[in-house]
Amino acid sequence: MEKIELSANKPPFQLFTQLRFAALAMAKESTRYSLNLLFISKERVVGTDGRRLHIGHFPKGNPFEPGFYDIVKFTKTKITALKVPSAGLIFPKYESTIPKHKTNFRATSMETNTTSLIIACLGKHNILLNYKFIEHLESCSDVWKVFYCQFDQPVRFVSDDKKLEAVIMPVPCELLNPTEKAKGD
Repeated sequence: MEKIELSANKPPFQLFTQLRFAALAMAKESTRYSLNLLFISKERVVGTDGRRLHIGHFPKGNPFEPGFYDIVKFTKTKITALKVPSAGLIFPKYESTIPKHKTNFRATSMETNTTSLIIACLGKHNILLNYKFIEHLESCSDVWKVFYCQFDQPVRFVSDDKKLEAVIMPVPCELLNPTEKAKGD
């Protein structure tokens, strides 16, 4: 059973960031066991909970054995993952969920708080995202390119170095203000 142990304080730093980023999106309590695991392929590491998807790209190839990994230790500075048998496990076909939107803006923490900037810019287009999901992005990269279309479409984020990518589903507006829907009935 392969074991991965990475630290933010020891090389390879980028691999730690990629695994940590994917692990932030993993489901915590899912009836679909595979969503509680990281999926590592030849080119990337992927984590999802069904509402967001985080991908860490391996530009120089994958140093790990492809498959499913259970995170047994996860802190801001350390990650330990164990490979689990893949028999019967199916990971969602995540590639088809990545939107191809062309409209975008660049958000950088050098200008302001990245989370607030992203929320404000998307809010102008009635696109509402979970604030915590955006904070996770900011904790892994200072600069993001944000691709969006309309309020009910997923939003795509790509880090400046193109090694991290995320897709986040918007919060349905009717969940935020149920009285508005009642008024229209």
